[in-house]
Amino acid sequence: MKYFFQNLLWKMGFDMSKIYHNEVNLNSLKKQLWPVTYDGLKLVRVGNQQKDGGYIVPESHKDIKLVFSPGTGEVDDFELELAQNNCKIFMADKNNITKKKHTNFNIIKKFIKSYNSKDTITFNDWYKDSIKNNNINDDLLVQIDIEGDEYEVILSIKPSIFKKIKILIVEFHYFTRILQPPFNKIINSTMQKILNDFVPVHNHINNNSSIMKYGSSSIPHCFEITFLRKELNREYFYQKNFPSSLDRPNLLNKKDLHLPDDWYNSKNNE
Repeated sequence: MKYFFQNLLWKMGFDMSKIYHNEVNLNSLKKQLWPVTYDGLKLVRVGNQQKDGGYIVPESHKDIKLVFSPGTGEVDDFELELAQNNCKIFMADKNNITKKKHTNFNIIKKFIKSYNSKDTITFNDWYKDSIKNNNINDDLLVQIDIEGDEYEVILSIKPSIFKKIKILIVEFHYFTRILQPPFNKIINSTMQKILNDFVPVHNHINNNSSIMKYGSSSIPHCFEITFLRKELNREYFYQKNFPSSLDRPNLLNKKDLHLPDDWYNSKNNE
């Protein structure tokens, strides 16, 4: 029911976050989330080539053979393609309704949270159990789509595990709540934890949501960002061409939403 009312408000050009808006400086964060590139970087689409279920990743993902994907749902084209390329895939979702099968799929029916219970497990314990049971200790590709729980989960991952992640793909939900205390602290802390070690290489808005106007800023409600672990001796350059030719709408029956130009092409980012 709450999604019905939120979608109705979006159609009217309104977002609940405006009620509680807090003065926050978005310009610095927007600049940090401006996707970068470097000489030799090639991005490819893995998974569904036409709609939801596909993600944009560096071609170097082929060197990674260990994937953790909390929030399975029924759209698992991404995981299946990686499994077919000989990646070991660990998936977690209490309501898992995965229809596809593969010998490289390892699925637990629990939600990934920041605490353990009958129906939940922390990312740290999930990783530890998976590695122990499979006798592996490789670099990770992590793809997170857990409907708003991404903030608490990312903040709860131990540094020793976080540093093993080479490619991190996150669908950030409820991002307009960055205007609301205390959500702005949680969102900013999550972003800074990631940006300390990673650079964004792709950013795409989910067209199942909307974009809120806040003064001179445009704030997406939900978007997917692909991060790549920083190489300290690497020279990075801001990407200039948006949208990417690899982008596809999450929903085919709705117009795609593209990254607003105040996120990558304004005096705020000079």
